[in-house]
Amino acid sequence: MMEESNLTPLRELQAVLAKYDHEFDERDSIHFIAKLHEKGIIADDEWREVLLWLNHAMTYLKDEKSRENDGPLVIIDDPQS
Repeated sequence: MMEESNLTPLRELQAVLAKYDHEFDERDSIHFIAKLHEKGIIADDEWREVLLWLNHAMTYLKDEKSRENDGPLVIIDDPQS
């Protein structure tokens, strides 16, 4: 379980990404997600799940990238693809 933090929601998200030396491709996304938690739209228990999910996603991407030596891993999130 993730420990309680005195960081702002934005800093919490950035801390997870920093562990993997990664940033969001669309910088507005991280601010939007953080603002949802600040405004109470994402509750504390849901927020912990978001941080945990992000950590798992970053672990997965790191593992996938280490298996591919042909360059950066690109993930397209377009449902039409």
